Amino acid sequence: MHIDDVVAELDGHPFEVERCCTRLFREGHLTTTSCGVYRLSSRGLRRCRSDDADADADADADVASGD
Repeated sequence: MHIDDVVAELDGHPFEVERCCTRLFREGHLTTTSCGVYRLSSRGLRRCRSDDADADADADADVASGD
């Protein structure tokens, strides 16, 4: 995904989005094929799936507790 698409989707500031993408790239969660184009790495995909599972578990706990 091109950085401009991420900025438009998130309605964020281009410099802030680029900084976050750079950090995620350095941590191995994103790969890049050209300047400003990012894609999830296998590590990033595992993190997203893990985060989704954690969010689902939190939502289930909220429902169970009546929150």
